[in-house]
Amino acid sequence: GPPVKLADLEDKAVDESSGLVASRTSPGNYWTHNDSGNGPVIYAFDSNGRRRGVWRVTGATSDDWEDMAAGPGPKANTSYLYIGDIGDNNGTRSEIILWRIPEPVIPATDSGSTERKPEVTEPAEQIRLRYPDGKHDSEALLIHPKTGRIYLVTKVPLINASVYAADMPSDPAQVVTLTRVGEVELPGLAGGIVTGGAISPDGTRAALCDYFN
Repeated sequence: GPPVKLADLEDKAVDESSGLVASRTSPGNYWTHNDSGNGPVIYAFDSNGRRRGVWRVTGATSDDWEDMAAGPGPKANTSYLYIGDIGDNNGTRSEIILWRIPEPVIPATDSGSTERKPEVTEPAEQIRLRYPDGKHDSEALLIHPKTGRIYLVTKVPLINASVYAADMPSDPAQVVTLTRVGEVELPGLAGGIVTGGAISPDGTRAALCDYFN
């Protein structure tokens, strides 16, 4: 069916929301982050758009954050957030980065935290990735909710978007080379300009969006 508008975001510090994920630790709440130039900060809000706090991702940096996802990680029965520093508009990055943190618990009411006085997450783990065939710009990160497998979809105008994947590394210190596993033909005039994506919690379906669809 057609999309339904939930709310307008109360927190005006979110001025270029790029990634979005539904909270697993605090159902009915959501996480987002701004696009490049904002620093390693994530924002929580509820289904009515009311702010629920700001967290600085401990130990992380922000070059060009584009998307985020929830998924499994090293500890069983623990939800992790994966933040994709995967943008590369100028085609200059030899490696891209995922930041992984245990998902914080979102309080029932706004904690009053701000970008200047944020809450802090547990220390982030850095997962370094490289493409097997050159440099690519991507704005869509998907983590399989059952297996933890990583998927990236490239952002390219007028032609089909490529899909790259890798198993989650057991050692975050190693650099993982992605594998090209296919391409996605999208309807409309935008071609492969994919700007976000997610996998359903049961792992059976995926959704991608572009500028128009």
